Amino acid sequence: MTLPLQKTLLLRANDAGFFSNLNCVLSHLRYSLGRRGIAAIIVEWRASPYLSHFPYGRRSDGNLWLHFFEVLAFDRRPSQMEETRRFARTSMTARRAYAMYKFDFTWRQVYGHLYQRYIRVKPEIQARADAVHQTAMAGHYRVGVHCRHPRHDTECLHRSPSLARYVATVRALLPANGSWVVFLASDYEPAVGAFRSAFGERLVMQPGVRRALTAGDEQMHHGNSTPGVELGEQVLIDALLLARCDAFVHVTSNLATAVGYMNPKSRMVYCETKFQALQGYLWSLYQFTPLARIRGRLVQHARLRRERQSTQQAR
Repeated sequence: MTLPLQKTLLLRANDAGFFSNLNCVLSHLRYSLGRRGIAAIIVEWRASPYLSHFPYGRRSDGNLWLHFFEVLAFDRRPSQMEETRRFARTSMTARRAYAMYKFDFTWRQVYGHLYQRYIRVKPEIQARADAVHQTAMAGHYRVGVHCRHPRHDTECLHRSPSLARYVATVRALLPANGSWVVFLASDYEPAVGAFRSAFGERLVMQPGVRRALTAGDEQMHHGNSTPGVELGEQVLIDALLLARCDAFVHVTSNLATAVGYMNPKSRMVYCETKFQALQGYLWSLYQFTPLARIRGRLVQHARLRRERQSTQQAR
């Protein structure tokens, strides 16, 4: 049997958010590395006017991955290259991530192991997250909440929860005795007012975060006219701090997925009504049937075949 040619997979930035691109890396670490001859992975995130949903730097900043993370460590990198911008499998992103949250009981451990083995946050960014944690969070029971801009609900199974529902969900998780804090990560300024009114001085936030002022404003990480590495730093630090929480309130998002594998031991609580949970259960059940898996694999194989053909034609 002839072994496949050893290759290095080059992952370029897709026109999507910070954690969509990070989760794409994890997806390939799980499903591409060691298959089809892929022996190593290189990540190259470069800013481009064509990537309006990836505003985490400028073209002059070079490879943005190296601003946020260390190079992925591999003993060797074959000279033969293959490249893509897409997920190896889409089961961990967009609406399908909801089904993963509900029915896949191993994803946090599997991706958590890969994250711990391969991903290294730059020390200066990690130090900023550690400083916030040490100053305002350490020694308390910590409930984190990721409250997205309402327009984010296009990626979710249900419409975005109201701010009142977010607050009520967080309140239900707070201990009756002992000290606690609530850490809020949000790109939506009205959420700050609602949470500050509810939790006062026990509300913790990363200072200096840029947010949309109203629901009518564009999401800060979509179509941003003032891109910069500070946006990537802010969202990464938010995720690192959410991962230090004992419980985490969220909806479907790539950031929530990343927090889930950064700390597989934290309690993830989806913010939804009981009726929405029932609807979601039935929808997720279909996603995890054998028929759905076969359909997904056929779509995946067709996409990979098209990518290989386009790569060969480009050469």
